[in-house]
Amino acid sequence: MGIEKLRLRYVVPFFFGGDGLSIREAIMDATGCIAPYGGRWMEDTVWRGEHDLYEYVLGSFNAGGGSDPANIGVMLCYESGKESIKRFEYHSKSGNSYSFDIRDMGLDLFMSGVGLLWYEVGGPVSDTGDYPDISELIGFEYAFKELNYDTNRKVFIDADGSGPFMMGDWIARLLQPILPGVRFAAKRRNVLYDENDAKSPVFVPDKSLMYNYMAYSGDDPQDGLRAAYYLTKGYKDTHSMPSGFEGKLYRPFANVICYACTEGAGYYALATEENRTFFTGGMAGRYMGDYFVMYLLVLNIHYSLISYAARIDEELPADISAYMTSDVLGLEKKVTRLMMEINLFLTKNVRATVSHIGHHNEFFDYLGESMGIDKSIEAIRQGIYSLQDVLNDMVRTEQAYRDNPELIKWRKEDEYTDLARENDRLKEEIYKDELTGLLNQKGYLKLSKEIYAKAKREQKTLFVCSVDMNGLKHINDECGGHDAGDKALRGVADMLREAALPEDHLFRKGGDEFVVLGIRDSIDCGEEKRFAKAIEGASERINSNSGLDFEIAASYGPLLKDMAVCSDGLDEIFKESDDMMYEMKVAKDKYRR
Repeated sequence: MGIEKLRLRYVVPFFFGGDGLSIREAIMDATGCIAPYGGRWMEDTVWRGEHDLYEYVLGSFNAGGGSDPANIGVMLCYESGKESIKRFEYHSKSGNSYSFDIRDMGLDLFMSGVGLLWYEVGGPVSDTGDYPDISELIGFEYAFKELNYDTNRKVFIDADGSGPFMMGDWIARLLQPILPGVRFAAKRRNVLYDENDAKSPVFVPDKSLMYNYMAYSGDDPQDGLRAAYYLTKGYKDTHSMPSGFEGKLYRPFANVICYACTEGAGYYALATEENRTFFTGGMAGRYMGDYFVMYLLVLNIHYSLISYAARIDEELPADISAYMTSDVLGLEKKVTRLMMEINLFLTKNVRATVSHIGHHNEFFDYLGESMGIDKSIEAIRQGIYSLQDVLNDMVRTEQAYRDNPELIKWRKEDEYTDLARENDRLKEEIYKDELTGLLNQKGYLKLSKEIYAKAKREQKTLFVCSVDMNGLKHINDECGGHDAGDKALRGVADMLREAALPEDHLFRKGGDEFVVLGIRDSIDCGEEKRFAKAIEGASERINSNSGLDFEIAASYGPLLKDMAVCSDGLDEIFKESDDMMYEMKVAKDKYRR
């Protein structure tokens, strides 16, 4: 396996704020701050790649801590005025020595109180000017991700002659002067801590997250898999790759492997003769720009959810007796405010990740799935929603306010009314697809289970219809670009609104995929034929009035299931409908590849 292009970037997550300063004030103080080691933290607004993505992302980041209401944080870059921020040497177990430069560094500070410090090493390069072989590179990743193990000091030497080099200590000293109350997501007591050195941090970060790009050449298909697993995980190559590993990969193109996990993310491209220039040139910059920003946004969501979970643990009592007192109203108000904060945070971050480029959205979704974002969101929200419901019921009962008549008065106050109204608005917004106005994938994950459970509980008939737009790629490529594609997607949404019953739920799961879910009284209602006839009629009317030079069409699989006798789960039922839709799509979609 030959390495033709290599970029190694590392991310250290932390939380900040405190010491009498708000998060907003901390961000404002960090912007333009003189940093240690002869550098300065400046606002980073460099266009790196696809502009449609950056128009959204950069619109959500502002210097000065975010006077704009849309602001979710600030992106800073470390300007040192030097070719190399830091230079060091890695001594491998095989006896080889490689030089590294930390040449690029950034700091992303979010209004949620999450901070992400990242740095990129230039290199590694051997004495002969070549990259190390894959085994030695794996050894470096394994050693370099560990920021505070004393034994690793033996393999990193500071090139300025000051002796062994420990990255964790360097990072902690870098952040300490500019941000108050830095708390690393995973921390270890600093083995270099010196009681006589006031600047020596007590705690340093434990491990960094890896973020890699590699263009490689070779004939063995296992080369890419091996690189993806060990370099992204940061594991020793003495560990065997687990079975089923290939099923966890995302392949945006036939000759590309993307792998994401809790330890990091990587993009590994096979640089064959016909696309060597692309993968050793432009694609490396795009992945380290566009894709990297998406990775940081996902990390912000991931660690913000951890922070919210910690707040719930700290602010809400674990003793059930605390909820049985006359202060239940105060607890209800606290829970409502906390839920509003979480909903507002999620809404802001959904806005910041919109892109018209399919593989951007797919990569963002893949990152989120790999880190369990949706499951974490669902767990936190379901738990706090349930607690909120219980507290609401308690406040409504005579027992809850019998000894405190002020509760009734409080519930009529404008503040609580406004809180409830805003919370309802945010709940609606987080589940709405901006392009079509239908419910989005998050809405599907939440509501589909509720609809299925209700049909099962009432022993009625579940109506499921998987819908897929025909020819979206052809429209995007040949008929006017993504604007035309957006019009077509909105046209399909209008078809579904006409064809579905008023009480049905309509979802856009993502891309060109839609779902209709509803409940019918009987299995013999003839709903499949009615829906098919209705959607064909809607299609004819919409196309005759669209003014477009292409046809808006969709394939669909209407299906009824009597839940009084059906034992299939929702996923199995949806797959049956999806198979029906696919059969129609193969027959109808002349642009299908």
